[in-house]
Amino acid sequence: MDNIIDQIKATTLFGQLDAETIRNCLESGEFKIVSYAKNAVIHFEAETANKLEVVLNGKVAVEHIDESGELLSITELFHNDILGGNLLFSEHPVYPMTITAQLPTVVLAVEREALFRLLSENPDFLKLYLSSISGRTQIL
Repeated sequence: MDNIIDQIKATTLFGQLDAETIRNCLESGEFKIVSYAKNAVIHFEAETANKLEVVLNGKVAVEHIDESGELLSITELFHNDILGGNLLFSEHPVYPMTITAQLPTVVLAVEREALFRLLSENPDFLKLYLSSISGRTQIL
């Protein structure tokens, strides 16, 4: 478990949390480590966003299929990038595009209520979260 905690602490957002907090969240199931195979769909377009995800390793693509059926690659996400952070607390928290793993990928998935608790209890964590999602509002 220490290796997983180290991977989580290596992210900008969760790096300032202490190891004990991370361990407790992992043990309670509030934090989950999820692995995806290459080409696996992580989220479908119009799927409800109910957790924050941070790429721990791998490569993720944000894609959209246009009216003519063409697949458009919007952006790629790598280690430390956040997925769904700006959707989670919105009025209509749905993914506007499809998210796929372009390589074998591992993400940290944080339940919405656990994230809200951490944001409420830790002003520095809240500032980092707001800063992280503000820069990516045009994507996801």
